[in-house]
Amino acid sequence: MVVSDDEPAPPDSVVVTGTVSAVDSDVARDGGVTIHLLDQDENHVRLFVEPLHTRPRPTPERLELHRKVRELRAGDRVEVSGKTVDGGLWLMTLRILSTPSRNNE
Repeated sequence: MVVSDDEPAPPDSVVVTGTVSAVDSDVARDGGVTIHLLDQDENHVRLFVEPLHTRPRPTPERLELHRKVRELRAGDRVEVSGKTVDGGLWLMTLRILSTPSRNNE
């Protein structure tokens, strides 16, 4: 798994650039995260992030990916890569390209 901003997407992955419309997290209940994204053609793309509470323990790369996912907010522009699964993409990489002004945080 690659999460670094300078690393290219894995060769067998799909790359999507778009705007985050919502982030649904079940991490507090030992679940994963679903990111809702509108791609450049305004198609809805669902990105799935695996849970942290697994055996074996999460790798440092998976922990870093979750750290980046926690930073996401609706309106963020991102480039992601993932493997195609039923209903969306299994998130492999995440790069935040831009964020809207966050005056209320």
